[in-house]
Amino acid sequence: QSGRAAPCVPRFLHRAIARASVSLLPDHIRRKLELGSRYDLTRFDRTALRLAGRLADRHVDRAAPHCQASVRLGLPHDFLFKSPAEQQRLLAA
Repeated sequence: QSGRAAPCVPRFLHRAIARASVSLLPDHIRRKLELGSRYDLTRFDRTALRLAGRLADRHVDRAAPHCQASVRLGLPHDFLFKSPAEQQRLLAA
């Protein structure tokens, strides 16, 4: 929960990620590690993680290999994120 790995990410999101990680552990492991209810995933944590995931899915990294490959083929960098109909239209042009 220190937040040193990604200092630009808000602290509450670090805590939510830590709690989400703990929530994946089997109960007997949580008991052994003494990770009690303090580490339970809250409704706020779930909502924050969903929103962060949606934002991350919308971000297109132009330096990513799939974006660079699209550009090398003369297509827009976000070609693979477009609908199949839009992809067909671009390929036909």
